[in-house]
Amino acid sequence: MRPRTLGGVSRSSLDGPAERPADALGAFHEPALELGVSPRQLCPAWLLTRSPTVIPVPGASRPRSIRDSAAAAGLTLTEDRPTRLDESVRRQRQRQRPA
Repeated sequence: MRPRTLGGVSRSSLDGPAERPADALGAFHEPALELGVSPRQLCPAWLLTRSPTVIPVPGASRPRSIRDSAAAAGLTLTEDRPTRLDESVRRQRQRQRPA
């Protein structure tokens, strides 16, 4: 049996640094509303679907953020939701790129 290795560590909301945190979470606002959760809860749940070796490292500056991040571990996403979020993140990143 091959040992598991760490595939990546996410250090921000979109698996990379963002200029403004609100911009980073933009792709998660509408889907989070649909699910009745916060964007800060949906984002780590999405990251956990990307690979069994991804470890989201959420910010913990406020108690609410900590609770949302912890609740993400119990959030089950439907089969198509991660793919739809991937597409939403891709569109968000394209909008943020300088022209």
